[in-house]
Amino acid sequence: MTRHILYTPLLVIAVLLFAHPLFAQQDAPGCKDHPLLTRMPNFFIQDCEIKEFDAHTFTVADEEEVTVEGKKTYLS
Repeated sequence: MTRHILYTPLLVIAVLLFAHPLFAQQDAPGCKDHPLLTRMPNFFIQDCEIKEFDAHTFTVADEEEVTVEGKKTYLS
């Protein structure tokens, strides 16, 4: 019984370490990092959208809204 208690956590750790590459994800087709920002290690892009001209409304202090126009890049 003592062996079973000792080997079970070791087996779980070994499976998690060696299975990680099997679950590695790839970036969505056509998606890439923004040239000004870097990605955290082991993260991937699942969705992206680039528009040459669009508008986005931001809420700033005291619920004031500011609309900004220009090129818009969305990465998820």
